[in-house]
Amino acid sequence: MKVSLVEDDPKFAMLTIGILQKRSHLEFHKWYQSAEEAFRKLKKDSCHLLLLDLELPGLSGADAIEKLKQLVPDMKIIVYTVHEDEDLILRCIHSGINGYILKDTPEELFLAEIDVVISGGSSLSPRVAEKIIKDYYFDAPKPVVKLTEREFAVLNLISLGYSYAEAAEELEVSLHTIRRHIEKIYKKLNVNNRTQAIREAILRGILSE
Repeated sequence: MKVSLVEDDPKFAMLTIGILQKRSHLEFHKWYQSAEEAFRKLKKDSCHLLLLDLELPGLSGADAIEKLKQLVPDMKIIVYTVHEDEDLILRCIHSGINGYILKDTPEELFLAEIDVVISGGSSLSPRVAEKIIKDYYFDAPKPVVKLTEREFAVLNLISLGYSYAEAAEELEVSLHTIRRHIEKIYKKLNVNNRTQAIREAILRGILSE
């Protein structure tokens, strides 16, 4: 599993690389010191997982997420930062990140959270998760989202890792029909991609973890 890092602080970058190298299944790949450098080199030096700092020279990490996802769509992104602002966290989540880990996270927990993302899950540092649950999803009323029985079936299948073609075969419908259901699901959940849809459905209680 190739892991790259976007971090402008050399001392912290070396510390992070050292931690990653303690796990045989994690191969440290590349270190970029700015989002712009990552943009230039990632297509050629693609990785499976990118650790992304937010406070960078030039373009911020938060502003870089969507372009990074476009450059390497299959790459997982974990924000690795000191920032705990709720609005910033939610902005990053809605941009499609796979995890948000604080830099003061203990080493073993940090590595465990990376493994969660590698295995297909999503990861939030405990304090980050607490902020979202307390200040956003519980305190702020959210409109009820009603999916049809077929939309729920499609969403459930993609949450289990089915491709659109596999979902079409399982439900005995055309690929076009699956894509139409996906468009409606995204619109109802106000999301733009599969990862966001699954995360939003879990947070709303539509899907179980």
